[in-house]
Amino acid sequence: MHRISAKLRAVAQLEAPADAGGSELPNDISDADGLGLKVWREPAADQKQLVDIVFVHGLTGKRTRTWLADGAELPWPQALLPEKISEARIITFGYNADVVHFIKPAGQNTVREHARNLDSDLTDLRRQTSSLQRPLIFVAHSLGGLVCEQAAILSSETFEAERQIFDSLQGVLFMGTPHAGSDLTKFALALGYFIKLSLVKKPNLSNVAILEKDSEVLAGIQDSFSTVITKRARLEGKHLAIHCCIEENPVPGLGRRVVEPVSARFPGYCTSSTIPADHMSMTKFHDSSQVGYQRLSDRLRRWVDEACENNVLDEDRAHQSLTDFKAVMVIPFEQNQDFTGREDILEDIGQGFFQLRSLRRMALAGLGGIGKSQIAIEYAYRMKKKSPETSIFWVNANNAVRFTQSYRDIASTIQIPGSQDPKVDVLNLLFQWLGSDLSGKWLLILDNADDEALFFDPKADPSPQQTVGKSDPLCLSRYIPHTGNGTILITSRDARTAFHLCGRQEQVIRVDNMPEEETYALLLKKLPHDSSGKKAREELITELDSIPLAITQASAYIAATGPRMTVAKYLQMLQHDEKDKIRLLSKDQVDIWRDPAVPNSVIRTWEISLTQIKNQNPSAADLLSNMCMLDRQGIPGFLFCEDSGQSLDFEEAIGTLIQFSLVKEEKEQDVFVMHRLVQLATTNWIKACDNLGRVQEEVLGLILRYYPNGEYDTWSTCQALEPHAQMIFNYSYSSEDCRFQQAEIYHRCARYALEQGKYDAAEEQINKALEIRASFLGSDNSHVCADLDYLALTYSSQGRWDEAEQLQVQVMETSKRVLEADYPDTLRSMANLAATYQNQGRWDEAEQLQVQVMESSRRVLNADHPDTLRSM
Repeated sequence: MHRISAKLRAVAQLEAPADAGGSELPNDISDADGLGLKVWREPAADQKQLVDIVFVHGLTGKRTRTWLADGAELPWPQALLPEKISEARIITFGYNADVVHFIKPAGQNTVREHARNLDSDLTDLRRQTSSLQRPLIFVAHSLGGLVCEQAAILSSETFEAERQIFDSLQGVLFMGTPHAGSDLTKFALALGYFIKLSLVKKPNLSNVAILEKDSEVLAGIQDSFSTVITKRARLEGKHLAIHCCIEENPVPGLGRRVVEPVSARFPGYCTSSTIPADHMSMTKFHDSSQVGYQRLSDRLRRWVDEACENNVLDEDRAHQSLTDFKAVMVIPFEQNQDFTGREDILEDIGQGFFQLRSLRRMALAGLGGIGKSQIAIEYAYRMKKKSPETSIFWVNANNAVRFTQSYRDIASTIQIPGSQDPKVDVLNLLFQWLGSDLSGKWLLILDNADDEALFFDPKADPSPQQTVGKSDPLCLSRYIPHTGNGTILITSRDARTAFHLCGRQEQVIRVDNMPEEETYALLLKKLPHDSSGKKAREELITELDSIPLAITQASAYIAATGPRMTVAKYLQMLQHDEKDKIRLLSKDQVDIWRDPAVPNSVIRTWEISLTQIKNQNPSAADLLSNMCMLDRQGIPGFLFCEDSGQSLDFEEAIGTLIQFSLVKEEKEQDVFVMHRLVQLATTNWIKACDNLGRVQEEVLGLILRYYPNGEYDTWSTCQALEPHAQMIFNYSYSSEDCRFQQAEIYHRCARYALEQGKYDAAEEQINKALEIRASFLGSDNSHVCADLDYLALTYSSQGRWDEAEQLQVQVMETSKRVLEADYPDTLRSMANLAATYQNQGRWDEAEQLQVQVMESSRRVLNADHPDTLRSM
């Protein structure tokens, strides 16, 4: 590589190749540096349908000389093509195309840099001339085709304005571009001929392998280009027209064609034609009668006509399609018809957004249960009524799992390309889309953004001591848009977190207790027929500290109990035994809330409701107890109802909980959510009843029963249960049976994580399962072997072959000792070890094991068994 690099660098000192006959360019078309875009011709102002045709030269070429015939005054795209395609803006692009600047030593190339410049320059030109949606055609010579391909790839990966390059691309006409595919030797030969033509002294190209590393980089561009255009055709129905021009004549002095026909044709769908010229002169035409020009210009004319027929060239319509994104509303709650008051806060939110010119974020901060989420819901529905073109997006921000799932739900609803791929980085996908012009106007609501570490984890910056291959902790603030056409409304119990997310204290609105007159109006809406007098209502409001959630729950309790229960009687019960009620509270509980101003009356209200529910409907109390041991959001009903929602007992129990507003049903059928403080209060109530251990064991059994094995067809169930499984991992179980159940759930979660490519999570969870089982069963146990085998598989998936081998040898030897040598699990462990040897390049050891596995499988399992067939 050192020898060829030296020869490549010699190119920088050479004059341009004699492709223009050595004559000086006319002064009016000479370039100062020949770099960047140059518009050769603008169509007439009255042209209704327009197209951009961009010419890109190849290795050692120039943006003007490449297209200029000997003795001609103007390059043919400027002199001849406008007569054939009058509606085209004709552009040429130049870049530093000397060999040494096109390919660097050690296989590193600057094609990506040239392509990025092409995307950027072309986007700027089209933006300045209001033509971002204009159909685009590339005409590329030689390795300039790779620059065009890389430009398309980069454009397809962004949601910024550069995306329009890929979306508007109608066709690419390749002139002598090598398409070697996987045959790197042919690609290297072609690359060598380009180098040879550009040097004064012919380099020694006998060792073609020297160039194969560079060839692999360039050929990889073509593979990626083929992938993105195929994906566009499949997902959007937009096929890219490709035509390949093939040189007919050998290059003088070389004695052969630079790019042979078999390499010049693009793999897959494309058309081709020949040009009676050699590689260097195939881009130069004197007049329109030349057969090469006719073939090339006819093809371009046909592409323009086809675009016109499909209305692709209608620029107004294209612009309309961009701005006509249909607004959507992704929010899991209906509008609350009993919403009362809070007009001052709603007005402050609107005024705050109006005054902000950058980082348009507002936050609602206050005690849990004070009504922040209800205000956000009301603001969202009022915004939708006021501005129907604005999309509304709701994000559950209480933990990383729910945050990610909300982003995935939004991306899926608005059908962002790639959102259905379970392995896609959906956080970054939606983040880019919200920051682009494609998203239109939007309001994003981040609900329950309480955990500062979730958004600003100081450990998110990798340290030198960090283990290689370990992923950084999530820092969710990086996925909250800073730009775009939208606004962001945040609700948080922690005013500090709200301040950090907004950036300014003026953007944080403190939500305090409701004014008494508003609370009184809310109580009247909830209980319009209650016979209690005004004094009793006012005393109840005072007792409950005017907290909306407490008023709502008290009203639900009174209404559900029947005509004997009134506001006055409810007040008497609330005030009856304060000593016992206060006993439920402790400093630890207040510390857990991390807010010294938490009013005790909220807990009293919930205890009264829970006790009454237990007396009237024990099944409802048991259901709530189980629910509060899980993640409080996205609780699937199938965990508690075996008959697919047809159980009368379940319907009565969940109906009771919904009436008391202790749980809510999300828009998705049979998926429920409970408030954070409801969960906390219920847990305290269970502790007081000395039932915490029993309830946690019940929930452990439910997760074990319904959490599947992690295979692809069970992913939706795994996804629904994953946050709930993580909750039960936080509980301590004393019995051996419960510990074994917990280990089995760890094992299944690890399988699901491994199937999704989340190797760090899989490794952590399988190690937890292994720790539990090994502590009870010892190392010589089949369950322990299964965990070790999965841990080894996790190592293999990360390329950690030595660690995988060490474990697999241990598993194989233990299985032989515990299960016998011919047992299926033993044979499976041997096959896994053979695969590891193969990945390490230890072919003889791999072959020996594989033969042993195959022969034993035939003998034990029979020749047609799937494991036997796999071993073959």
